[in-house]
Amino acid sequence: MKLVFSFFLTLILILSNTMAMATPSDRHPVSWDRFFKDETLIVSNYPERLTHPGVIFNRRMTKPSLRVMYYHKNDTSKSMWINLIVHNKGKKEASIQVLKGLGGPDKDGLSAGHRATNQFIKHLQKGAFSPKTIPPGDSIQLVYQQIKPSMVSSGMIKLDNLSKEPLSVELQAVESGHQQFTRLIPESEERTPFKVAQFDSGLIRKSVRFDPKDRILEIPIGDTPFLKDDRSKIVLKGNYGVLYTVKVALENSSGTYEHVNLLFSRISGYAKATILLNDKLLVTKSSTNLSVRDPELLHTISLAPHSKQTFTILISPEGGSFYPANLVLQRVPF
Repeated sequence: MKLVFSFFLTLILILSNTMAMATPSDRHPVSWDRFFKDETLIVSNYPERLTHPGVIFNRRMTKPSLRVMYYHKNDTSKSMWINLIVHNKGKKEASIQVLKGLGGPDKDGLSAGHRATNQFIKHLQKGAFSPKTIPPGDSIQLVYQQIKPSMVSSGMIKLDNLSKEPLSVELQAVESGHQQFTRLIPESEERTPFKVAQFDSGLIRKSVRFDPKDRILEIPIGDTPFLKDDRSKIVLKGNYGVLYTVKVALENSSGTYEHVNLLFSRISGYAKATILLNDKLLVTKSSTNLSVRDPELLHTISLAPHSKQTFTILISPEGGSFYPANLVLQRVPF
């Protein structure tokens, strides 16, 4: 009996140690793109500097999901607020779920954009969707975010329509005390000087293969072709707010252990990034002393002789940063 107990105790300890040593690259790839397959993306950054309040956009949802990314600086002497509202135009109660990340107000636009994307991806990683209901003919407020004078606020908000009720989404820049600003200004965005870029999809998929014998592979993020909105004629240079999923297949064709580094290369200027490697969160360093041309090490993967590994990367070009940037796979030299 003691022998059997000892055997099972040893087995449990071995399994526990194996699980503790496992890395995301040892697990099956996470299909993050399934959350963003049928989704419209709206980017609000035109103009970047807000000089007065108004309706930035008011549009109906034409797909089950809508994602809004905004990045604005307050160029006035008074605080303003970003006000995001959802209207239920139907005759029945609407059910929605919301995922969001907010950054700012901050004097450093790079930090505001990074915090918004970082928070959004962290909430995605945890599955932190917030369910809400909207009575027929009514509206609810999703965001009311302050932008102090000369500061930047940014946000990324994903809205899923779980019902079949017609919904419209409105983004406003409002002054203090005007949380319900909708009735005080024209509903049509065509009467305002603001523009937005709208795209039928905000998801770009890439697939790469890498053998350490090839030494190095660069994976551009935020590169051409840039998304273009035919309605507003806006070209989204840097593809800010677009989500990239990269499926990586590693294969070690040699008879010895190999190690591969995943690096972030700032090829356009200083930039930050929040990355999901399967379900592992990777965040670039905050120091601005990092050289633009000096890639930053994010993660190292070990490959046994004649072995294969696959994993999925999720990343999005962040407001305030300089994109395109490169993800780099590089063989670790001995």
